[in-house]
Amino acid sequence: MVELTGDDLSMFSNFERITHVMPSNSLSSKTSIVFLVSQESLGKAIGKHAVNIEKLKQVFRKRVIVVADSK
Repeated sequence: MVELTGDDLSMFSNFERITHVMPSNSLSSKTSIVFLVSQESLGKAIGKHAVNIEKLKQVFRKRVIVVADSK
């Protein structure tokens, strides 16, 4: 079982607040963050004209990638 840190919970919270989609997982590096969301929620997470991605970039000050879960 994976344990989430306070930083992880903060990232998930910010992602959900902006996109209204709860990610199932995330991976962070110095320069980028990858969020995993359900296939059905991918479009909503990205937003029209990628507006949510731009907002997330500003909040995290990193490159943001959203990937659909293959389950």
